[in-house]
Amino acid sequence: MTSLIETPPFDPLTGVAPEKHWIVGGRSVWCWTINLDQARSEFDAARARVTSGELRRFNQLRPENPFQLRVATRARLRSILGSCLNQEPLLINFEVTKPGRPFVPQATANSWDFSLSYSPELAIIGLVQGGRIGADIQAIPDEAPSPELLSLALTRREWLLYDAALIEDRSRLFTSWWVQKEALFKAGRCGEEFRPGEIESLLGHPSQDECRESDISLWEMRPGVLASCSVGFSPA
Repeated sequence: MTSLIETPPFDPLTGVAPEKHWIVGGRSVWCWTINLDQARSEFDAARARVTSGELRRFNQLRPENPFQLRVATRARLRSILGSCLNQEPLLINFEVTKPGRPFVPQATANSWDFSLSYSPELAIIGLVQGGRIGADIQAIPDEAPSPELLSLALTRREWLLYDAALIEDRSRLFTSWWVQKEALFKAGRCGEEFRPGEIESLLGHPSQDECRESDISLWEMRPGVLASCSVGFSPA
């Protein structure tokens, strides 16, 4: 295991430093965001920084996550990990777990972990050394979630809070919980199967800025889009 670093990693090809940084358990957590306009402007350069196999796969993925955004995000991640591992970005080997989570064996061996999430116009990269990280972003829908989704996703406490909320606040409230549940699950803190109704959200209704409690953070990336990031650490 390599020693934990104190200075933040960055994308050496674009010079982009992390947009968010905080300390959890003495370890640094970093987050980058990429919007669709950035992805389009960086696309030609980004395309040269990913593999042909990645280009083919991204072109086959869901259209709500645009091809340019996927390519720019993977290129950014390759550059960041290349900086962390002192390795040529294009030589980094990505693998995928059975649940579909990408990982890099060399990064794992050096105690680095990352998490990705996409919305139609935004992407987020979370990075930590010495732990496991989960990141998620979601656009707040115009309509409240269906009764079926509420039944699947909410704990008893959340049901009570949801029923007590103003109707116009419910969609935002539900989304703030959902991104936390996804982040907690991705950080390995809620078992091997995603059961949102068994995952208790830790933070309440988000403000325009950021709210944070211990090892989970919730913020508004841009109006109408919420993000959450959580980290988990194995016992020493």
